Amino acid sequence: MVLVIGQNSTWQKTCLLPQLKSGEVNRIDRVIFGAAGKGANVARGLKLLAKKPHLLGYTGGINGDRFINACKSEGLESSFIPLEHETRICTTIIESSGRTTELIEPSPVVSDQEIAAFKQEFQKKIPAAVFLAITGTALPAEPDECYKDYLIQAKSHNVPVLLDSYRRHGARALEAAPEILKVNLQEVEELAGEKLSAGVSKVVSRFMVYNEMIEKFGIRWIIITKGAEGAEGCDGSKLVRVSLPDVKAVNPIGSGDAFSAGIIASVLDEIGEGAVIRKFPEAFSLERALKWGAAMGTANCLNINPGFVELTVLEKIFERVVVERREK
Repeated sequence: MVLVIGQNSTWQKTCLLPQLKSGEVNRIDRVIFGAAGKGANVARGLKLLAKKPHLLGYTGGINGDRFINACKSEGLESSFIPLEHETRICTTIIESSGRTTELIEPSPVVSDQEIAAFKQEFQKKIPAAVFLAITGTALPAEPDECYKDYLIQAKSHNVPVLLDSYRRHGARALEAAPEILKVNLQEVEELAGEKLSAGVSKVVSRFMVYNEMIEKFGIRWIIITKGAEGAEGCDGSKLVRVSLPDVKAVNPIGSGDAFSAGIIASVLDEIGEGAVIRKFPEAFSLERALKWGAAMGTANCLNINPGFVELTVLEKIFERVVVERREK
């Protein structure tokens, strides 16, 4: 089982219209509802890739009930801690041109009792996990070290961790050395404290920065997603770059989460069904993981629903992802 922490559940409302005109009445052509948020999207991607995700999160109110029912209808295994306050709504507006606008409500308030219940549920689930994904932001009232604590507990059970969270709670979690850190370009620049130059000619300087971060935080892989420009990954001995096929994006929301699912699934495929990772081996293929992640992220953006990927589309895109490797 892959335990996926996705505290900030989202009831997704996707609106399609020809053009969003600021300050005017806008009539929507089509509205789509569904369960979203980074945790749900990662779990959905893992299920597509024949893994066994279990989503752990918070839900509250009518939106929370909708979220739970949507997960059940998709066959997503899950545990949700009930909140007194309402699960937030994220509204994505997609114009005919492909431009997207997101309207995100504030996260719900969480009580000390609800936090304790979440921690207890995590402690029940982690011994049975073969991998832990910590995704997105924790709810605001959660202690700064909550993700760090989950990571430490995972390590005590020999469960490797992918951390796809940076600000506040995620930054503290880095102190516990997750095996895989996945960040976007802006986040890695903030961590590095400098602007990273793009382009092949600047590979060496980026390589040095990534290596410094690997040594500083004790991580095994750092993976940097760059949207349509692809992604990079480093394990301390090599830098791997992936270039994406040229596609016309329908909805990019959730592509980073699908990428995370591809990374985890690739690692699990290498150890085989039912096996347990006692130690994160150097032999794991960063190239293969990045290729699957890139293919998942690209396939996701071709679907109007965030986090949904069509298997036939994924297989075709996988063959078109270009992988380049540079040794230290």
